Amino acid sequence: MKTSVSQFILSCLTIALLAGCSKDSADNPTPTPTANAKYVLMTDVTKFQSPGYLTAFTSIPTGTVNPITSKALQVKSAFGFRAFGKWFFNRSNAAGDVGLQKYTVADDGSIVDGGFIAGSTQYVIATETSGYYLDETRGTLKIQKFNPTTMQRTGEIDLSSLQKSGVEYQVIGKHTLATKEGKLYAGITYGTKKALGYGDDIYNYIEFAVIDMATDKLDKTIKYEGLKGVGWGSSANKMWSLGDDGALYFYSTALGTGFTNSSVIRIKKGETDFDRNWILKANDLQNGASIATALVKGGKIYIELPSTPLAANFSNLTSPIFEYYVVDMATGQKTKIEGMPQHDYSYANDYGITEIDGKIYFWVRNPSQKVDGYYVLDGTKATQVFNVAHEGSLWGFAKLQ
Repeated sequence: MKTSVSQFILSCLTIALLAGCSKDSADNPTPTPTANAKYVLMTDVTKFQSPGYLTAFTSIPTGTVNPITSKALQVKSAFGFRAFGKWFFNRSNAAGDVGLQKYTVADDGSIVDGGFIAGSTQYVIATETSGYYLDETRGTLKIQKFNPTTMQRTGEIDLSSLQKSGVEYQVIGKHTLATKEGKLYAGITYGTKKALGYGDDIYNYIEFAVIDMATDKLDKTIKYEGLKGVGWGSSANKMWSLGDDGALYFYSTALGTGFTNSSVIRIKKGETDFDRNWILKANDLQNGASIATALVKGGKIYIELPSTPLAANFSNLTSPIFEYYVVDMATGQKTKIEGMPQHDYSYANDYGITEIDGKIYFWVRNPSQKVDGYYVLDGTKATQVFNVAHEGSLWGFAKLQ
């Protein structure tokens, strides 16, 4: 790999670019279904290097997959995407310009440009006509509104009333924008201009603005004491998901704080504040662990954990030392999912663990074993569905609904 881990992390600190990453219908409330569902794969030629490719399929591929087809779209930044209904989105356009790029898949399987909003970084889509994004050039305490159908900006929500004196760098929505039951949840970052809120949180708590989407009015702010940072704003992996229980789950990776307190917290269905009676602490499951991807289904949470403690300087973050587990949410009992080799960290792949048509799929990349593909779960064992033949990395696989 040409880029060191420290260089990669530094690039995440200085540019909130790299891409755009969803967990099927659980994260996509009421998208309009298409007559012929399609599947999208994102790959790059060399891990963390350009170029990359977006490739569409009419069904879930099997066997060995070649992602560079005549219908594939070459993009400068292939670092994850997110799907919503029949669309999918990247955090830069094909030329590499920062912003929100919408794509669709034509009937012939080619990737079609569906519109671009320059300057957008973090974003969330609530409905086919309502979405939100951050553009720091328009204000770090303002959330921009847009129409995902037309890809036009439609206004903004001014949250400057939440400005806190004495904070060098304060921004709302940089690391997390999420929606649940008519509310927009926007993470508030308190950091420094040097690190731009990546691991430099000055308070020992997480704070969110809760906004009513019908009126664009601020309802309140909520805090969770003892944790620093949710999400990682330059990543296509949004690091939150909606469980099948209706709760909104947030992942605090502890990426910038030495992997000391990575946790999953939640806001339950029908509620607008954190559930302080439930927390999943990564270190209770594996010392020195970080949780960056998860899926909640049937009273269980599926996660990845390292087989050895992660180093605070990221020296082993690029090593294939990760494994998938299922944890009983009532008892905390974890069970390793067998049948897969150890894999790389999920990074910006929002589809590291994903559900398609009721089945759970896991992304696995292990360069020494020439594995980079997806496995499907059966009980507590998984079997490989397809493998991509290349030297790079697979950055996501999703079904368009």
